[in-house]
Amino acid sequence: MEYIIKDDHMLELSKLLRKIRENKNYSQKEIAAKIGITQQMVSKIENCKGNPSLKSFLKYCDGIGIDILSLIKEKYTFIDL
Repeated sequence: MEYIIKDDHMLELSKLLRKIRENKNYSQKEIAAKIGITQQMVSKIENCKGNPSLKSFLKYCDGIGIDILSLIKEKYTFIDL
């Protein structure tokens, strides 16, 4: 099975991740320090800007306590290509 996530879905996902971080009362600066990336990278992830590495993206998700694959599977429907 191949997964394709459209750009508008990535923007929606980024906004959801920001909301989760905020609900856990982490500032961008706090989460950045916790996971060892810059506050600017946190901002890029949450605003779907630039091209953060997969490693940074996964560190961010882990830092806010999110299993990103489960979240994606729950939120989106996939088709076999």
